[in-house]
Amino acid sequence: MENIKEYKEKKPLMVGGISLGVFVLIMGIVSGVNNYLKSLPPSSSELVSIVEEVKNKIKIPSKVDDVTTLIDITTGSNTIRYHYVISSGVDTNNLSNSYMKNYLVSSVCKNLDTKNFLNRGINMEYSYTIEDKQENFFATLTKADCLN
Repeated sequence: MENIKEYKEKKPLMVGGISLGVFVLIMGIVSGVNNYLKSLPPSSSELVSIVEEVKNKIKIPSKVDDVTTLIDITTGSNTIRYHYVISSGVDTNNLSNSYMKNYLVSSVCKNLDTKNFLNRGINMEYSYTIEDKQENFFATLTKADCLN
């Protein structure tokens, strides 16, 4: 008789513990699925939405510094591309695609928004055109660039 009484007294605790365990398990599964879905590359329509959202937050054209103006943001296959114009009269003798990439990598990799894009497989591209010249510089940053 005492075993039945003890069982009846402990049953709500056991049921509560099991329910809590099942809830935690389900939440872990849901969280894992959400994290997995967030890690997938976005669809092209999602990329277009991301770019439109960014463009709605900033005024384009937008003066970045004394010589650089952001003139557009576009999207391609798993890519967000920023288009800049550098003012004429700037000495471009030391500029190159590799110089631009090395210059950008530190700030891009430290920015949480761009880092999140890179982690989802979205490449960040930066296109620079020198005003009144046929000079262009281009840099692509991928997730691998931020692993170092």
